[in-house]
Parts: sequence; structure tokens; C-alpha cells
Amino acid sequence: MKLQILVFVCLMTLSLQAQDQFSYISDKPFSDPSQLIGYTFVPNAIYYPNKEFPNLSKEVPISAGEVSFAISPNYLYVKGEEIGGAYSISSINSVSYGFKMDLMNARNPTMQGHLKIILNKNNEVDALVFKQAARTKEIVYYQAEMPQELEKQEAEHFTDGNEVAITDSTLWGTTLYPMWGNSDQQMRIRMEDKVTIQFVQDSVERKKKMEAVEHIEVTYLEDGEFGGKTPQTVTFPIIKIVEKVSQYEQAVDSRYIIEFSVKNLPSKKIIMILNQKRQVQRVIIGETTYLMRGVY
Repeated sequence: MKLQILVFVCLMTLSLQAQDQFSYISDKPFSDPSQLIGYTFVPNAIYYPNKEFPNLSKEVPISAGEVSFAISPNYLYVKGEEIGGAYSISSINSVSYGFKMDLMNARNPTMQGHLKIILNKNNEVDALVFKQAARTKEIVYYQAEMPQELEKQEAEHFTDGNEVAITDSTLWGTTLYPMWGNSDQQMRIRMEDKVTIQFVQDSVERKKKMEAVEHIEVTYLEDGEFGGKTPQTVTFPIIKIVEKVSQYEQAVDSRYIIEFSVKNLPSKKIIMILNQKRQVQRVIIGETTYLMRGVY
């Protein structure tokens, strides 16, 4: 049983990605425009169509992070040599091919363009079509397909939403490996980030008697003083555990809620959410919600 999770502790800024990496088509599906907020697309290729001679159309690879589209509630932040900038989002609407985002350049309101987000049959983002302004041409960007070997490794590494059922006997000794950490950003966790949440029960001797001591141990990557990333571990001693059950039968993905009252965390609580089969779906620590693989 493998499980791991990332933690946000108010005074800490956790950086999950050690280096620029592509976003993958299969990373997550999108069924509603609101699910785009906080997400960053990092495409791996530019497509140059040739309408007169389609066979001469070409796809040109780009390096990871050379171009990116980060979506906030009010702005689209674009990274790119000629297209970079902050674009005010006028609207995001569902359309036949996916979503369309109408844009206005924050520095030059006369420059109005759009971002078309093209979904495949699985509601995953296959392509992004960016138009900087009314007089410029559309530029087509493709997202990367995840290599089969990497997909296999991630399936073995990350905790699936239907993998681990929590009971009194299975909680202690469990380690969670989440795939996402959502706060103001949707943070895609990578295997090399080594993010974990462990539920630990130790025996200690007090007044010549052995007593159980319980805590939650979180390992995450923190920016190093001279660059790079350094693994850090934070321990949250548990004061009390309370379980609640939702009375709503339709709450199949959040039927059970386990609240851990803890020390060393301003919010004082770490919350674990289980589905109707008591399988871990997400864990809330501070201002960040961490999701298991396949949970969105």
C-alpha cells in the first residue's frame, strides 16, 4: 500500500516542481470552465498548418516551460518569447470543441484575443489555440502525451482514489502519495517531489508505562538557500481524532470526514475525506487540498 501527500503550512511556501515540465493530455479531465482556474498548461509543440497543402503542415517541438498558459480567476498569464504577457479574462464559456476564453491585454486594452481549449473525447485538453489580438493569427499548441513507461511508474507510485480504505486498524502506518495539491494553484505533484503524508503511532515510556503517541508526518520539497530543492519533514502531534458521517446519500465521494486536531498548524486541524467505501479521496492541510490519483 503506497500513499503520499504534500502539505501547505501557512508560513511555508512549498514549491512542488523542481524544474519546468510539460503538462500531459492525460493529467486530468475538465467538465466545467471553473475547473480551469489555477491550472497551468505547458505544451510541448507548436503546430503550423498549411491549408493549401495539408501534407506540408508541421509540428515543431518546444522545450519544457518555453511556453505556458497559467489561468487565474481574472488573468491568463502567458509565457512565450513573442506572446508573453498578462491578459485580462473577459469570459470563459463552454463551446462545442471545449472552452473559449475571451481576452484583453492588460497593458493595451485595444488588443483583444482569445484562447481556445480543445478537448478530446475524454474531456482532456489536447490542444490550445492562442490568438494574441484581433489582427494576429491563431497559434496552435499541442500538449504532450505521457510516455507509457512514465504512466506505468506513476500508476505504481501515486495513491489511487480507490486504493486505500481507512479504518481503525489500517490508519496507522499508512503513507499517502497524492497527485495534486490545490490551493490558489492546481499543483501537479511529480514522483521526484517525494511528497508524503504518513500516519504514525509510536510507543513511548512514561512513568514506567508504555503509551501510544500519534502524529502525522509530512515530507515536502522546499526551495534551497542556494537553489535547488531540499526535502523537509514536519511533524504534527495529534491531540484528538473525530469522525463524521454525511447524512446526504448523494455525497458518495465525501461520505466520511476524519478530523485530526493537531499541534504546529495554525488551522489546528488536518482533515481527511473518504468516499462511501472509506477510500481516501483528499486531505486538507492548512489552505491546500491534496488529491489522490484519479480524484479531481
